[in-house]
Amino acid sequence: MKKSCLMAGKCFFKGAFVSLLLLFAANRSFAQVIDTLVDLDVQVLTYEKFLEMVRATHPMAKQADIVAEKGKMQLRKSRGVFDPYLEGWYKDKYFKESNYYETFHGGLVIPTWFGASVKAGWDYNDSNGVHFNEEYYTPSAGTAYLGVSVPVGAGLIMDKRRLELRKAQAFQQSSDQERILMLNTLLLDATKSYWDWMEAYNQLMVAERSLEIARVRIAAVQSSYEQGDLAAMDTLEAYTQLQAIQLSAYDARVNLQNTSLYLSIYLWDEEVKPLELTEKMRPVLSSEVKKYRRLEETRALVDSSEQLLANHPILAQYRLKMQALRVERRYKANNLLPKLKFEYSFLAPGDKLKVSGSNYKWGFSVYYPLFLREARGDLRIADLKLQETEFKLRQKNLELKNKLLASQNKLLTLEEQIKLYESASYNYQRLLELEEIKLQSGESSLFKVNERHQKMLNAQMKLLSLQTKYLQERAGLFWVAAVLTNFTD
Repeated sequence: MKKSCLMAGKCFFKGAFVSLLLLFAANRSFAQVIDTLVDLDVQVLTYEKFLEMVRATHPMAKQADIVAEKGKMQLRKSRGVFDPYLEGWYKDKYFKESNYYETFHGGLVIPTWFGASVKAGWDYNDSNGVHFNEEYYTPSAGTAYLGVSVPVGAGLIMDKRRLELRKAQAFQQSSDQERILMLNTLLLDATKSYWDWMEAYNQLMVAERSLEIARVRIAAVQSSYEQGDLAAMDTLEAYTQLQAIQLSAYDARVNLQNTSLYLSIYLWDEEVKPLELTEKMRPVLSSEVKKYRRLEETRALVDSSEQLLANHPILAQYRLKMQALRVERRYKANNLLPKLKFEYSFLAPGDKLKVSGSNYKWGFSVYYPLFLREARGDLRIADLKLQETEFKLRQKNLELKNKLLASQNKLLTLEEQIKLYESASYNYQRLLELEEIKLQSGESSLFKVNERHQKMLNAQMKLLSLQTKYLQERAGLFWVAAVLTNFTD
């Protein structure tokens, strides 16, 4: 009788575990296990689509564009010092029935790049005033003039106007580089959040699949126990395994909810209003992740690191700063010269406008500090700033180069670990299948089956974690190289 019960129990186990084997046979690979649980109605938010959304609508991306636009406007503002301008005034004084004076001046001034200013205009002074200064006498039709004002000493090679324009040009280019850096940092943070979401989603799929298998197993054990073929301890063993997997599934679901919230930080609509992920949206599956690893592309990036660093935005900003400092140094060195300004104008009657070499006005002014302490101090400070920036440039260049190499080393290690765990995950799955076959024949125990199941689950979770680390580290490599924007621009 006992033997027949044992045979009946084995037959039941055979039927129950054959069902389990069919479930595994239909899902021979780890990736396929997840694919079978995916709702066909779910909308896939791919990595590429996600980055496009972030780049197009995220407030920080718009701030980055504003930074570049501010640089352009600063350059436009600085160019304004070379705009021609009109000037003029009219003055009239009448006091105690006496006309003191009446004077008018109107003119056009055209600043030039070389420091000189071209001037043209018309002056009128009423010579009938009781307090009129004969120095300002003009004919009744006034006096027209055409002349030039030229700085002969300080200001000839470099003046304040040209200095500010050169600095604005460097600032505008630096703003473009700052925009790239802001976008790269934004896309790096968004990328890390996306791959965390991918890991959480796929881990939940793995946990729910394992939970489905554990429920089938505990139903078979419970039935065998009720028939007297298994002890109560076996049901406790199966139930404990089910509880452990349930806890993993709860953790995975909470983790998915949290990563979805973090990912929503980067989702905005065209009107810059925040969006939320819905339950009908999912990331790429583990079976689709391999195409994002692109080891050859990663190695090519590191091989071209010298060229990348030569055009790196951070290094470019330092070079632009040095460029602006060199221009400023030229200006400071030019201030060692005396401030000498020469002015010359041709004059003509206001009603005839006939220029004659015999009618002119000219003069010059000079200013020169005896000790030049301010000018020499400014020049030395400019030299020190240049030297300081040069040291920072060398240091940053080495830092970026070493970060690229360190990131490559991490990626190569992670690539090997992923291959190892892909094999381990498959092997643990095969061992579980074989252990269940042995259990059917009475050569194993439920404890060993549960142990095999737990190891397979851990290997699958670890594989997902390694894939996430690899993809995030790869994004970090592209961030160091400042080429993450290449995915969207």
